[in-house]
Amino acid sequence: MWYEIFKFELKYRAGRPETYMFFAFLLLFSVVGVDFIFQGVEIGLMKKNAPLVIGKTMGAISGLCMIMVSMIMGVPVLRDYQYQINGLLFVNPL
Repeated sequence: MWYEIFKFELKYRAGRPETYMFFAFLLLFSVVGVDFIFQGVEIGLMKKNAPLVIGKTMGAISGLCMIMVSMIMGVPVLRDYQYQINGLLFVNPL
């Protein structure tokens, strides 16, 4: 049952334009955004690979990824409730 649901979600997501927009956003952010987060900000003697700087960068990336995951997974959850199969999926083991 898990394989069928996984296969359906992959087919569904491959045809949706927001999947490619999310991929392009993450690619652009990983290539360009991370290098420019602290550029231009004078941080004194602190190096760019200091634990505080890495922690702040990872916090910003985690926040963006949590928003994107909720945008991606909100659609299947709403679809489960719309077709009234939420009781089947949330009660039975996959």
